[in-house]
Amino acid sequence: MAYELRWTLELHAHLFPLGSVLPVREGIFFDGNYYSALRYTEIQQQGLSYHQYGFWWHKDSELHNLVLPTSITELMLSAIRYGTRLYSTLGYWGLVDFEFSLLGVKGLQFHEPTGFPELLSTLGAVDNEITVRESASVSELVANGIEVARRMMTDIAWAFGVESCPSSVDNFLAKAKI
Repeated sequence: MAYELRWTLELHAHLFPLGSVLPVREGIFFDGNYYSALRYTEIQQQGLSYHQYGFWWHKDSELHNLVLPTSITELMLSAIRYGTRLYSTLGYWGLVDFEFSLLGVKGLQFHEPTGFPELLSTLGAVDNEITVRESASVSELVANGIEVARRMMTDIAWAFGVESCPSSVDNFLAKAKI
């Protein structure tokens, strides 16, 4: 069932979650270790779902110092979408804790490669880890997942010294669906 709930990411033409599904103790594991970037999803029988993805664009020498807002938004929205599909299919509509972390971002800039960076974003992130959290019911995430993602992306932008979400994020979210 977890395998059948996958879909193709819009920006990057990869399935989410990536990889082949493998049984592991008390759960399943999607091994998406493509191109030597760490990418995996693990779903445990207790209902915990973990997704970890590296910044695949860092292999491009022109993008190695960037955190791409639209790509981060798509991954965040994908995790929300996958969780709501999985839990609602299982008949669970209760409270979930959603945590999204960016690791290893100290000194990186938060903007698209074609966009004009905000003045403060050119200084880069001060912290090496940025974590945002939301608690909501599955039904609330189904109804308001786009707004949850927008709030979390605004918090991430603030952590990079940017006053608000870049317009690329707003444009992406305007077309997105849970």
